[in-house]
Amino acid sequence: MDSYFQIRDAERTAWFTSQEVRNIADVAAMVTKALGSAGGEGEDSVQTLADHGGVSLPPISADHFSARVRDLFREPPGKLLAELDLKRDAFYCASWVPREEHCVAVSGMISRLLGVYELAMVERPARHLDLDRFCDEIWDHLHVNFVDPQMERQSERWGPRDKPETGRNTLPKRAADLVATYEELLQVPVEARVTHYFGDLGIHIFKYDAAQEQIQNAYEKALDVMGMDSAEFQAEKQFIYRGEIISAMRDRLLAGELKPGETVLFVGTEPYGGPGDFELRGGVVEAVDPSERTCSVRGEFFTMHDVPLHYVLGRYDETAEGEHYGFPYVRPLFGENRELAGQYLREAEKNWNAQQAETQSDAPQMTM
Repeated sequence: MDSYFQIRDAERTAWFTSQEVRNIADVAAMVTKALGSAGGEGEDSVQTLADHGGVSLPPISADHFSARVRDLFREPPGKLLAELDLKRDAFYCASWVPREEHCVAVSGMISRLLGVYELAMVERPARHLDLDRFCDEIWDHLHVNFVDPQMERQSERWGPRDKPETGRNTLPKRAADLVATYEELLQVPVEARVTHYFGDLGIHIFKYDAAQEQIQNAYEKALDVMGMDSAEFQAEKQFIYRGEIISAMRDRLLAGELKPGETVLFVGTEPYGGPGDFELRGGVVEAVDPSERTCSVRGEFFTMHDVPLHYVLGRYDETAEGEHYGFPYVRPLFGENRELAGQYLREAEKNWNAQQAETQSDAPQMTM
């Protein structure tokens, strides 16, 4: 059985075919080895994928790709087609099941696929894949569809699920990210959490041994903090990025936490010493607007208005031990995340520069 792979990075498209890769677990194993040995995404990873059981073929058009899909549907005893986009961290795999007369399609994030693969690896008696567990995790954490073989165009390959939606399958695909954010910001003890973080892959998934009731309860608590129901959460496109989930949840939590008169550490939204002077600042909260998720903070020289609530990182507390965000006597509000603080600083500077450019373009021009 030949397996066809279209793999994209930022610059190029490459095709591979392999006699050895026969199922989605083999795809996950091959990509895991390639990314690990190449040290990340990009052209080196594409080349390393070829080194792990693939033969490189010339790039082909989207129409040719769709034709490959039709061939996949029509030629028993079975084929596998995988489409991977390294730049967008997305994949699509389809395999023809002759006896059942349908095509099983699985899609999602490459990193999530690799996380599921690692989760299903068993160390003893020898390191091997627990295929039953792998299939269970695929069903729980990725999109599984039974595709109508008569549908030819790539955009129409998706079919409804044939299995009843119960348990974890009823949760949206970003549920684990939402629950993980809730557990981190509320500092739920690690042993009581229902999510697990794969540091090497940068993804959150639900723990394999977490009870469905625990997961559902945590999900509902997280939605309650967000002030949303499940449908509203799924409809928000920006939540495909976990950073957006963190910011939105921090906004909601800080709306009930901050009080006027408190001295806080926050991301300065205006420079003190000229362009580029954006730093974490100390200031006093003058007002909080829960409806707009903003506040006004009096800094050393002036008041900054419309500061996003999630820009407030901590409050000053003389009893706080050590340094946080590089400052003594600061008690972080809903956890310390220096990487996110850096992102907020860059965002604040970008927004300020855009405002200044708009102001200058709107100003009347002097003519001679």
